[in-house]
Amino acid sequence: MPNDSRLFPSFSAGLAQKEQMKEVKAVLSLPFMKVGIWSLVVGFIGFTSLRCRGDASFSLGNVQEIAQKLSQSPYKDADPPIPDVIANLDYDAMRDVRWKEEFTLWKDLNLPFQAKFSQRSGYLRNKMTFYTISSEGVKPFPYSSNYFNFGRTKLTEPLSPDVGYGSFRIHYALNNPNYLDEVIVFTGPSYFRSLAQSQVYGLSCRGLAINSGIYGLTEEFPRFTTFWLEQPTSNAVEFTFYALLDSPSVTGAYEFKLRPGTETQADVTATLYFRKPVEHLGIAPLTSMFWFGENTSNHFGDYRPEVHDSQGALIANGKGEWLWRPLQNYPDIHFNSFQDENPRGFGLLQRDRNFDHYQDLEVNYQLRPSCWVEPIGSWGKGAVNLVQLPIPDETIDNIGLYWQPEKAPVAGEKIDVSYRLYWFMDDPRWPPLARVSATRVNHPTRLFPNPRVILDFIGPGVEDLSDNNLPRAVVSTTSGTPITDSQVIRNPYEHSLRVSFVVPDQDKLSELRCQLQRADGTPFSEVWTYTWNP
Repeated sequence: MPNDSRLFPSFSAGLAQKEQMKEVKAVLSLPFMKVGIWSLVVGFIGFTSLRCRGDASFSLGNVQEIAQKLSQSPYKDADPPIPDVIANLDYDAMRDVRWKEEFTLWKDLNLPFQAKFSQRSGYLRNKMTFYTISSEGVKPFPYSSNYFNFGRTKLTEPLSPDVGYGSFRIHYALNNPNYLDEVIVFTGPSYFRSLAQSQVYGLSCRGLAINSGIYGLTEEFPRFTTFWLEQPTSNAVEFTFYALLDSPSVTGAYEFKLRPGTETQADVTATLYFRKPVEHLGIAPLTSMFWFGENTSNHFGDYRPEVHDSQGALIANGKGEWLWRPLQNYPDIHFNSFQDENPRGFGLLQRDRNFDHYQDLEVNYQLRPSCWVEPIGSWGKGAVNLVQLPIPDETIDNIGLYWQPEKAPVAGEKIDVSYRLYWFMDDPRWPPLARVSATRVNHPTRLFPNPRVILDFIGPGVEDLSDNNLPRAVVSTTSGTPITDSQVIRNPYEHSLRVSFVVPDQDKLSELRCQLQRADGTPFSEVWTYTWNP
């Protein structure tokens, strides 16, 4: 099926109010919260006349000032209404609304980074406001319906300037020096996606998550309302921009420094100002889709062997462990919390790059990005939380991963956070050990009544091992019953090590854990973790 429709469900327990989101030429949108702060923005700073010279240049400090003052006022939801002529467009008609190339920001200057924008509509409900930063100062980039070709939708007159943009995307010569690829897109509420070389869009990042995956709490969706785009130099390899975030509970000032390439990176610096207490805060959230894979027996009648944007969650905790958690499509909501202090990183990875394992010529799941979050500075105590929701098909994002600080923020509190995002195909740094390439489960049969887990490990040192010097598998379960029939053998067909073991207490919910260790007890591989859900 085409990869141009995706639902982003709330990670709250209710799940009844899922909003449909559509991609328009690989542009995501979420019709959630609407915020109106334009008079505050202009009143605080006076952007139309602000000059950028010397020590008066625009910086994150300006956005912090806006966010702090905004947090001291009640939240306002005042986006102008969407005209009926575009509010009720069907999906195909919305795809027909195209940005006119001649109006692309910085195209006339032939700069290495250029920006395009999308029409606000029923699919892109949240209004975004934009400013540009250059040697001439900070100036608004006003909306005009004349910037768009509306295709089959015929406008009898131009739309009001108040209608506004629904998303934006940055283009850069990522794969071909003579063509500017789309490398990052922001749509709403605070969702964005990016690419490294030779990739297609998959998982999403979010600016912030509030009450995600917690039973009894209603999820809140902070949104980026205003962006300031810094004009790049003629030879720039890094693009800097700023964003203002707002919601009923929090405002935020964000700085992004984007560096596209074989591995695309973005440095994110944020300051959060809390209007209200937040019970469950999610920092650096990632969102993805897992329908079925090697570790699932139900393929829903689909011909493809696997369908997922991400294969598993990887966590590098403050103790030096590397934890790998294969994703699953459970029949109910699953929430796993990995307690930690000063985490070294976490991410959602698409490790399997073999087309034969997906067999999809249209959406190319083997080319979906992996994304890694690397904290900058000490994040203290908290937990990496993994949320997994049941889904009936691949059009719904059902995976969430984020950092939750141990101390819940209170009204009037300020939090500073910095981290680096990496989008990549594969990277031996994550982890610098042997890693799990496949997880399979042999469910009970007449001949083999006991379920067995089969793991394949690849990576550093695997091919160098002699048959009489293989590492041992250390396997445990929270059920308390000892693991039986554990084996480690060489797989000569895939140059890997295969570990298998029988699952005890197959009728009990339990957490399984497996790691390859050398004879001296040092880690040879990452730690595989899994929820056995009978």
